[in-house]
Amino acid sequence: MAGTSRDLIRRIRSHQRQAGGSLLLHESPNSDQAQDTCVRHLSANGSANTGVLIVTKSPALKLKTWHHNVGDWPQRLEILTPNMAAQLPAEDIVNDEDFIDGPLGVTELTSADLKGLAKEIDDILTDLDKAVDNLTVCVENMTEVANSFGPQPVFKFTHALNGRFRSLGAYAHWHYKPDTQIESSNHLFRQLFQLLHETRSEKSHFEVL
Repeated sequence: MAGTSRDLIRRIRSHQRQAGGSLLLHESPNSDQAQDTCVRHLSANGSANTGVLIVTKSPALKLKTWHHNVGDWPQRLEILTPNMAAQLPAEDIVNDEDFIDGPLGVTELTSADLKGLAKEIDDILTDLDKAVDNLTVCVENMTEVANSFGPQPVFKFTHALNGRFRSLGAYAHWHYKPDTQIESSNHLFRQLFQLLHETRSEKSHFEVL
């Protein structure tokens, strides 16, 4: 397809919204490229009238990457994190006004099980869906969740959330590090997705699953 990488992502977003399903993002254990790619997917709808949900252990990194790659904050950007003590970026990137009556919000995860985590994600999505026309979602640390709970429970968790994302018309992607998992687990998770964005090589590419 001719055009820029952003044109391609917009086409992919359009296809995903029509066909349903989420996108799987393969990343290496230490991948800066995956962060830039993540934000390009999250900002595919533009900033106006867009709500963004990011589930991450690294809120500062996500906000820095958004600021560097996009600039303007979306109408709402909500971060769900297990670590509220994580340092936020310097004031040249975010300030108190961004959080007080501003577009940014950070919420601490309180659940220790997958059912509770799914509910906390759903609660924020429901709130965002009432306020904006477009939703984009990033679920990071999928590999760590699989290591903590096992592949079968996480398969069910991912399947359920993907269904919720489809019902809301959200453009969602999940980060996964296949190099750290056994092949049977990798095969299991790939079944949950229509499209794979491979960022482990020098030149990223998309694969139909």
